[in-house]
Amino acid sequence: MAGGIGLTMDIARHALASAQQGLSVSGNNVANVSTPSYSKQNARQVTTLPLKLGRIQLGTGVKVDSVKRATDKLLERRIMYETSTKKAYEEGSSYMSILATFFNENAENSISKTIADFWNTWHDLSNHPAGSAERTAVHEFGMLMTEELNALDTDLKTLSNDLTSEIWGSITEINAIAKSIAAMNKEIASVEVSANANDQRDKRNRLMKSLSELVDIQTFEQDNGEVTIIMSKGAQLVNGPDHNLLNLRDGNVYWKAANDNAEIDITDRVKGGKIGGWLEQRDEVVKKYSNDLKSLTNGLVWEVNYQHSQGVGLDFFATPLTGSYSTHTSGRFDTLPFGDKIDYEKDFKMWVKKSDAIDPLATSRSIVVDMAVSDSKIEAPVYPGKSDASTKYTFTVEKAGTIGGSGFNFPEVNWKKTNMITGEVEVGLAPLPITNGEGNLNVEGISMTIKPGYLVAGNTFSINTDENGAPDLLDIRVKPTIVANSVSDTYVFTVKADSGGVIGRDDIEILWKNSTTNGVVKLDPEESPVMFVDGLQVDFGEQGTVFEGDTFTITTNEKGEGKVNLEDDWHWTIESFADEFNKKSGDSGIVATAIEEKTKIRFSPREGFSFAFSDEDSEDSGTSAALGLNTFFSGDDAGSVKLNDAIGDLNKIAVARIDGGSSKGIISDTKVKFPIIINSENDIIEFQEDDGTGIIDNIRASLSPGTYVTEADLHTLAKDVELSIEAASQRRGHGIEYKVIYDNKKKKFIIKEDGGSKLKEIRIIWAKSSAAPKLGFDFLEDSYLPPNGDYGLGNNKNALILADLQFEKQRLPVWTFIRGQEAFSESMEASTEGYYQGLIGSMGTKASSIERGLEFSSAMVEKLNEQRDALSGVSLDEEMTNMMKYQQSYTAASKLLKTSDEMLQTILSIK
Repeated sequence: MAGGIGLTMDIARHALASAQQGLSVSGNNVANVSTPSYSKQNARQVTTLPLKLGRIQLGTGVKVDSVKRATDKLLERRIMYETSTKKAYEEGSSYMSILATFFNENAENSISKTIADFWNTWHDLSNHPAGSAERTAVHEFGMLMTEELNALDTDLKTLSNDLTSEIWGSITEINAIAKSIAAMNKEIASVEVSANANDQRDKRNRLMKSLSELVDIQTFEQDNGEVTIIMSKGAQLVNGPDHNLLNLRDGNVYWKAANDNAEIDITDRVKGGKIGGWLEQRDEVVKKYSNDLKSLTNGLVWEVNYQHSQGVGLDFFATPLTGSYSTHTSGRFDTLPFGDKIDYEKDFKMWVKKSDAIDPLATSRSIVVDMAVSDSKIEAPVYPGKSDASTKYTFTVEKAGTIGGSGFNFPEVNWKKTNMITGEVEVGLAPLPITNGEGNLNVEGISMTIKPGYLVAGNTFSINTDENGAPDLLDIRVKPTIVANSVSDTYVFTVKADSGGVIGRDDIEILWKNSTTNGVVKLDPEESPVMFVDGLQVDFGEQGTVFEGDTFTITTNEKGEGKVNLEDDWHWTIESFADEFNKKSGDSGIVATAIEEKTKIRFSPREGFSFAFSDEDSEDSGTSAALGLNTFFSGDDAGSVKLNDAIGDLNKIAVARIDGGSSKGIISDTKVKFPIIINSENDIIEFQEDDGTGIIDNIRASLSPGTYVTEADLHTLAKDVELSIEAASQRRGHGIEYKVIYDNKKKKFIIKEDGGSKLKEIRIIWAKSSAAPKLGFDFLEDSYLPPNGDYGLGNNKNALILADLQFEKQRLPVWTFIRGQEAFSESMEASTEGYYQGLIGSMGTKASSIERGLEFSSAMVEKLNEQRDALSGVSLDEEMTNMMKYQQSYTAASKLLKTSDEMLQTILSIK
């Protein structure tokens, strides 16, 4: 019955089955209308193979060839990408809102209001300098401000920790999702050997969408239906039935292959999803404002401390006073938190008085330490003999003087050596004079040349010898055209414990740190000695012996340009400063001590003595402030700042300035001109010293012959003048110490007494002084009244200056953090309040940028989901139409089958 009733019945049977299957697919679609990530399925009906009867081809009906999901893979990928971006912005927006609450300017205790209130209390105190209530207010508002800064710093650290916790929780979830997707891959590949794994694919899509909400991903489908999922920059999460893991360690995200124990840090590669948003907030936003807050606090602390350290309270320090700041273990001044702020062209000054004297002014005296750094260069030493092996030789200027000057001005140097293997220390028996000429300093086989210039008492430097006893100096340089990431900062380099050796020969590890970050430099003799350290290009050279604990620094200016300061360069240490102060102090009643392994300074008065710092005529070097002496604050950032313990005694709040005398010195009448030639015809200065008992006979000082052609030369000339008139005073038995400086800006010389004497007046008889024209003086007599130490207890001069700091501008670093790049800072000139307002403004700009990004990505996700719904979403109207269509098809097929059956019955009934 080919082509007959049997064919018709087969057509009817297939049509019934197709209608039933189509109805089932529509029913399944309707049932899943609200199922998340469900893709509409379509029953694909095709005609069955036709039947050929002779020249006639008859159709054989219909069948359901397949049931497929209505999807667009490209659209799905775009939705996942935009969803990932949206989630990152959502988390960014959420945490920016939290951050804004920390810096809430509408709050009663906002930082800007607290800072303004602090300055206002200084204005009030300047009006009533002895007022107890006003002093209490300064103390309390200062404490409130530090507490607010501490709290804000804690909030930022807590926020960072919370973000890390969020990341950790999501990494656990990512690993679970990746495992589930790998399992679905295996199931899909198995099913699709014979059928479409529609429901499994929807489930996998749902998992991938959940994954894209957490992290940015890319997907690639293989021929067998399995997908490969990678994060940005190629970190593979899923590959068919296999999956890899993510881990969080020390706050960083690591990727680990399932068959390998090695981990790769991908923290900076994660850009999208919630984790991308959290990482951006933690590593860019929170870090920026934490560092900007540090810059703000650091600037505020320094400007207040610097000025406060120059003032005096209602009484003086009659008990030991310890500096609140510590150096690195090396004791070097340039490793102090504010060591880079010291102006070494100025002095450290202290006033001392007998507390029990009827007339304190009669027993007052000043102690001045010249904080200059010697301008004489040390040439690389040679060793005609042999010095001790593996030894550090340390040299300290005992007596200041000029090399290249007259005979009596020669400086003297103390020395000691430390065996770096045994730790044994040996001190030289007597100071060594440094005379003119080559090889002018010789110690145990080491011969070095210290070039012409002025050596400052208390300056020190060190030289290391190698295992053969040869002096072996470092040759470290920075490339001037490549700047550091951190401006106005100090990079401290320290040879790591159990490290050391010869650079270029041994493996050496050097730790480094600055105010914001740290790291390790590993010097491998097989590799280039040129390293990049936080932006700086540092060439460690191929020479130099270093020992464990050896230290050098690189200071950067406001542009980030670096300057190397090695151990064999002249510098100050806590120990050398204390020793020099004690020499200057003599029997004044004040003793300086280097404590806490010589990293801090302490001043101790003997019974009946007290002391204060600086005076209104002094040009203070900032040494007191950098050491934390007589400062208002201690600490150097928002987390550590607090009030200095010393001002717990409100009388120690330094409102006044000491009246150091009515004269600033004898100053050149005209600017000096180059060149200055001193010879036997113009080398005389004649002066008189008046101690109140009458005019002392004229004193003649002879200057050293020489030609001076540069600014640096004039500083040397100034020291020669100073030492010459001191020597002349000494020869007369008076022994008065003088201070002579050359002012670069005014291009004039300044001559004055250095404190501590009981002179009433100093007169210089320029008419009898042949050096007058060369030093810028006319031939008229000049007089100088030495400081008398009137402490001015009731004045408000320091409080007025402190109050005006509110409007004082300074250069502060502004930080930028971009993941995947090194953080960097740029210098900004602003008052502390202006800087803070800039910080708040940049936060608002960042929040607005995130909100714009969120608005755009939300619109994109909405639009793409609309397109997906149009393609893959279930339409009840459409499905109802399909169901009616399948119902009609089923009814027609049933009728066909019934008709065919009746025909068959008719045939069978024929006899």
